[in-house]
Amino acid sequence: MPVDPLHVPEQFQHLIPLAETWGINDDGYRAAKLKAASSQELSLLKEMVLPLTNALYLDWLGDTGQLDTDAEETYLAFTALVLAAEEAP
Repeated sequence: MPVDPLHVPEQFQHLIPLAETWGINDDGYRAAKLKAASSQELSLLKEMVLPLTNALYLDWLGDTGQLDTDAEETYLAFTALVLAAEEAP
């Protein structure tokens, strides 16, 4: 899913390629992609995202009160990205 960089805080823009790859909102499809991923892909996912999980939620994703409808898809992609990193084996 393409992510609009205009809706991503600057401090998280380096994660846009990962959000476009792993930002799968359907639990089943996300699980299947995780299962099919290489160990290198999973390592990169976890190394890039897990250290930022708290910052992502505290500085951006946890503040849904300021979410405009144009940013909803981007918000969902990044939320699913965090889930993918947390679910990765």
